[in-house]
Amino acid sequence: MVPLAVETALYRVGQEALANAVKHSNARRIELRLEVKPGYAALSVFDDGRGFDLPTSRGLGLGLLSMRERVALLDGQFNVVTEPGE
Repeated sequence: MVPLAVETALYRVGQEALANAVKHSNARRIELRLEVKPGYAALSVFDDGRGFDLPTSRGLGLGLLSMRERVALLDGQFNVVTEPGE
């Protein structure tokens, strides 16, 4: 059983990640994976979009920042793996 706060954060992070991919990536395929085990939950989002330069994107919008903050409030880890063209 996932605590309600974690469930809500996973939902909101997934929602924001999907919105970002649709709005910014020009992806043709977006995939969400949720893995839940006792004491552990992981949400992964993959797309085949154009990618972006993460260091130069900081401060341009609130999407990644809000996702990072939601995860940090629950002592979780938030990682973004991207680069232009990927």
